Amino acid sequence: MTTKMWKKSAFKLDIGQVVVGKWHKNVYQVQKKLGEGAIGAVYLCSSKGRLVALKGSDQTASIMSEVNRLKALKRGQGHSLGPAFIDVDDLEDSRGVCYSFYAMEYIDGISLDNFIRIRGFDWLDPFIHQFSNQLSHLHQAGWVLGDIKIENILVTKKPHRLRWIDVGGMTEIGRSMKEYSEFYDRAYWHLGSRRAEPSYDIFAFAMVIIRLYYPKGFERSDHPKKKLLEKINQAPVPEYRKQLLKHMVQGDFKQMGEVKDMILNLPTQQTRRSQSSRTNAKRKNSTYSKDIQPHYPWLEVSSIVGWLLITSYLNLTF
Repeated sequence: MTTKMWKKSAFKLDIGQVVVGKWHKNVYQVQKKLGEGAIGAVYLCSSKGRLVALKGSDQTASIMSEVNRLKALKRGQGHSLGPAFIDVDDLEDSRGVCYSFYAMEYIDGISLDNFIRIRGFDWLDPFIHQFSNQLSHLHQAGWVLGDIKIENILVTKKPHRLRWIDVGGMTEIGRSMKEYSEFYDRAYWHLGSRRAEPSYDIFAFAMVIIRLYYPKGFERSDHPKKKLLEKINQAPVPEYRKQLLKHMVQGDFKQMGEVKDMILNLPTQQTRRSQSSRTNAKRKNSTYSKDIQPHYPWLEVSSIVGWLLITSYLNLTF
């Protein structure tokens, strides 16, 4: 649950409608509605032979703020993390009412939780490494993603990599978080403040990983930290990954580079595979197996060299 309550957006487009920017005269044809949030509505459009995501609102200041965040992603070498900015303009409707909108890259992919259900948890380590590397660049540029949650992360098809689809929670380092989702918020779990800093993103990303093991989530208790650590211990997670998650939620890592370094210094793939096999055996006797039954595609990889090759393959894409 986020802190903001929102009403239905006044920005509405019809399927097939042609949108022409008031100033730049770029043309967008509406294909379908993708979603709606506190700021406005997002539509899939075609323009100049490609698909784009178009977000519009009657809140001009908020739209311009999100445009600045998209540009910050690019400056932070994080353009492969979030959508690329394309255009910003205004639209006047038949009544003369003016709306602001921007066009951005349309990211076509599958949700992270569905991808892991289909392809297996062995994909997590390369994804953690990739996401940590990209977040490091964003942090170095002076921003945090902020409202990190599983709903806003997609896995692209070819090549497979994590992409971020909502910049609304991006906040300059040092400021207070204005948008957050309780389950992923460290202050909600009494494990830190809502000050925008790299460790805030680290905690939230750890909760994304934890949510993969608990698809329905879980409630906070009177002892939030104890409850969270118990859930990590109870999850069918290899021991090395449990230690990683504990470091991430307890604030032991101050920079994303520390997360990446720990991933690179993990035990050999063979050792991790043995731990994973033991975990799978336990999972068969748990109620958790009814929710997620992952498939493991990398069983033929018997050494850390194979894992590093896959990680390098992902790194070459950004």
